[in-house]
Amino acid sequence: MALYTNHLEIPSEIDGLPVTAIADSAFKGKEYIVSVSIPDSVTSIGASAFEGCEYLKNVDLPDTITEIASSTFSDCVCLESIVIPDSVKSIGSYVFSGCDKLKNVEVPDTLSSIGSYAFENCVSLTEAIIPAGTDRINNNAFYGCTGLTSVTLPYGIEDFGSRAFENCTGLK
Repeated sequence: MALYTNHLEIPSEIDGLPVTAIADSAFKGKEYIVSVSIPDSVTSIGASAFEGCEYLKNVDLPDTITEIASSTFSDCVCLESIVIPDSVKSIGSYVFSGCDKLKNVEVPDTLSSIGSYAFENCVSLTEAIIPAGTDRINNNAFYGCTGLTSVTLPYGIEDFGSRAFENCTGLK
């Protein structure tokens, strides 16, 4: 079926001009996208850029991205794994909210903050290892991650939001 072969490759330039950003809501709700490759020329991904891309499974993020804006991948229910590059300093609010099948997120040591509801209802996520450089975990960051059974937190978190692990029923 053609639906499962739809790969989106963001070009590094258009008409001789570099592509440096993906606009807010650029591909929001485009259910036919299954995989995405983003070139090194891109430094920012706008809010809700891939929100609701239900069949999105694979995303290659370049080492040039510094922030993942709010709701970028929310409701991408088929997304199972993602590697967040070392260049990323913060994960915005609701970034992976509703990513039901998300099992593995590799987070860099350079990460300083995790936004509110960033991993809300990621029910397949079983482990959260927060790197030592992280100093802020916002309210409800892992809300409703019922499959979460293990959390490793660094020493020295300066701002730990209320209910960061609310309704994570797998935690004992």
